[in-house]
Amino acid sequence: MKKFFLILMIIWHGSFLWASPLTPGELKKTVLYLGGGDQSPWYFLGVFYAIDAYKIPVDSIVASSWGAWVSALWMEGFSPDAIQKLFLDPEVKPFVGQEQLSLNRFSKKEPLLPIGNGNIPSLQMRFFIESDTAGFLKMVKRPLNSDSLTIKNALFHFRIQESLSQKMIPPRKPFSALSCDGTSGKSMSDIFKTLPLVGHHASGELCHLIPLPSKNDSSLISIVAVPVPLRNKDTIAEPWKRELWHRALQGLKNSPSPIVILRPHQMTQNTPEAWIQAGFSAVESRLGDLSKVLGRKPSSIRSLDSLVPWFRYNPSFEKVPSEIYSHIKSYWNPADTGIKGPEHFVSEIMSNPLYDSLSFELQDNGDLLIGASAPTLIDFKLGGFGSNIWGPNAYSKIDFRFINQFEYLFSIEAFYGLHSYGIRPELRLSRLWQGRGDFFVNADFSHREVLKKYFSEEYDWNRIFSESRTDLNLGFSYEVLPQHQLDFNVLFGSRTLETKYSKEEGDFESTPIEPGVTYKYSTPDYKSWFGYSGFSVEGSLSMRSIHAGVYGFIPMHYRSKVDLQYYYSPTTFLTLGAGAAGAISMYHKEGYGYVYPELLEFEPLDNSYRHAMSPTPWSTEWYFAEMLSYHYGLIRLQAGLHNNWLGLWIFGSYIKDFEENPTVLIKDHRFILEPTLRFAYRSFDVRAGLSRMVDFEHLKEFKDFKNYHFFVRFGAYQF
Repeated sequence: MKKFFLILMIIWHGSFLWASPLTPGELKKTVLYLGGGDQSPWYFLGVFYAIDAYKIPVDSIVASSWGAWVSALWMEGFSPDAIQKLFLDPEVKPFVGQEQLSLNRFSKKEPLLPIGNGNIPSLQMRFFIESDTAGFLKMVKRPLNSDSLTIKNALFHFRIQESLSQKMIPPRKPFSALSCDGTSGKSMSDIFKTLPLVGHHASGELCHLIPLPSKNDSSLISIVAVPVPLRNKDTIAEPWKRELWHRALQGLKNSPSPIVILRPHQMTQNTPEAWIQAGFSAVESRLGDLSKVLGRKPSSIRSLDSLVPWFRYNPSFEKVPSEIYSHIKSYWNPADTGIKGPEHFVSEIMSNPLYDSLSFELQDNGDLLIGASAPTLIDFKLGGFGSNIWGPNAYSKIDFRFINQFEYLFSIEAFYGLHSYGIRPELRLSRLWQGRGDFFVNADFSHREVLKKYFSEEYDWNRIFSESRTDLNLGFSYEVLPQHQLDFNVLFGSRTLETKYSKEEGDFESTPIEPGVTYKYSTPDYKSWFGYSGFSVEGSLSMRSIHAGVYGFIPMHYRSKVDLQYYYSPTTFLTLGAGAAGAISMYHKEGYGYVYPELLEFEPLDNSYRHAMSPTPWSTEWYFAEMLSYHYGLIRLQAGLHNNWLGLWIFGSYIKDFEENPTVLIKDHRFILEPTLRFAYRSFDVRAGLSRMVDFEHLKEFKDFKNYHFFVRFGAYQF
């Protein structure tokens, strides 16, 4: 029995030796060569998937361009899955494999008409004021949106540096990154400068498209991965790039041997998934040529961890000019960890058009060197707005911004219409108190006169025909927490109202004074009235004193208001919204307690100082008597069907007027319905619809469309 088992063991061991293709002395070492090309990162990723799957040992890597980045990640221990996750990141995927030596390749074309962003439809021109080498000032035209290309490129560059800084396992194999200036190395800076990015004149895309062994070595097997199919159409537009590829492929034919070329045969789809599969299949097709190394064990173990930042970045602003140092530093949130720090920094700074030439450079010690410039900015706007209450109005605005220890904004806007005109200057100092505070002072010199036709059916005693303002506002805004803001404001006003009494007694003149504080909170995606998602809370508390000359005096009284709104979109084309609001004005009268402000016995003047309700968008257009009260509460509901720029919205509200305004004939339980059709593109905002208000006893009148008020409005202005 023992002899039988001994014979079986000898036979089994002999068959194993006979089946082994090579003896240990014949095993070869391997050198992997990776270069560049548009789809090379995805193709090389497929190669590494196959190397890990078939356990092909790689003793050293020589790489350039995108191949240097992919192979460096793999050498540091990242699994192909982790590398693919990085490539698919929304901030990374658009640039993976794309040659960026020229910014024009990715520049986003400006629209045919420079339609500005904002609330009032207008054409906009933006200029930076810069000095040339001789010291002369010049105006350089800039795009209306922030230079997102530059910023996204800066963030993409940082993501490459950040990924190369994560040493998951100590590199144990020789690695060399080739650049076109004749140098090679394995540090992060050596790898980074070979990539075809803006300003990288030593990029491997300019020479090392296909790195090759320089001499024969019988102890080595050279594996050269080439991301160019054997059967391909020449789709390279630039003649210089096409010539480089032809030379590289010609050099591949004359390369020393032994060499294993991993090259796809034909590509029918130009997608990342197809290129990954092509790289994997290219390795599988050459497994026979790699048989001399398949008997060896890989010298390293791949990690299955994903790319997760492992430390908090320390920002350094040494490259930033001293006059903007404190301001740009305030955009960095010290509480952010990992990649969220740079991402949040970019998101915040992109909202300010002043900053330009943003750059990131990750240092070997982990410091993140940030660079930026802030040239003087001038914006010119020219457009118009109006409605069938205001009529058409031409509009213009100039913004002048610069930074010198403080962030300054000087602006002046003006409008002129059939009967209305106005000018509004403003001075604002921003990002005070570690970037959380803004101080502002503005004035309103305007005359607003409505068209008489819209109010032809209204009672004259309630109507305000025109209003002239000479107002001065002083204020300070402070961001207590992100998205939580406190506004401190003082109004010194001078108002003149034209009413039905003006012919006999002259226009009403009054001088309101109102100090107050407002708290605002809103989610980043919240937009007023036509938002798709988000939540907003706003509350205010103020005091107001009104002196109306010979007509009387309303003593100092307290005013408070609160408004809540929520939007939810269960699908991309449907939005539902709900909200609530309320306000009260009262003062303490000796012997009576807290009462509503005493009336001046002139209805239009009284109404102009009541709280203006906001049950629907159109209701805020002018002084509608039914929407004015010293004490009210309301509930809003709305729904919208929308697709890109066009939407159909239905607004509905219930209003409870606790004061029971004596100038209004509709009872205190009021309902308003307002279907609205809206077209919006950038600042171009057009709304048209119907509006109707009834009390509880006349709800059936909603069916009578003859009594609805038709409206049309251009622009989302608020004056």
